[in-house]
Amino acid sequence: MSTNLCRRTLARRAATPAVFACVLMNGGYGEVLRVPTPAIGCLLCARAELVRTGAMINPEEHLDQAYGTGTRHLPMTAVGGDLMLVGQLAAKVCVATLLHARGFADQRLPGDHAVIALRPRLGMAEPFDMEFAGEIKWRHLPPPRDDCPTCGLPA
Repeated sequence: MSTNLCRRTLARRAATPAVFACVLMNGGYGEVLRVPTPAIGCLLCARAELVRTGAMINPEEHLDQAYGTGTRHLPMTAVGGDLMLVGQLAAKVCVATLLHARGFADQRLPGDHAVIALRPRLGMAEPFDMEFAGEIKWRHLPPPRDDCPTCGLPA
């Protein structure tokens, strides 16, 4: 079991919110994804929906490959300020999630999936269809899929 799968599975089984953050498409976009409850799909369900709609190719096929068996490593193309922006938004999502659970209504988020345009490209499919650097688009997560290796596991 990969480390990423293990974290997703443990958080889901514990019914504990999990927050994931990354930079996608060679530094073009940042992503922060919160999985608040088992009733909502997970990271893999969100990826499957983006692949299904044609917004991205399946990045999971290229991750978690054994050392030396994957493709040649691509250097990080996001600059420090962009990485900090994604990390700071992820931290805010974590704090807002904890505070909202304790009754702070002003800490609601507009969705569970944020995409940040770092170096936006025109003509991209939704949710990457942004024009301006720094633009943030919030979405809701898709429902769990029956064939998902994370959501399909018993609680």
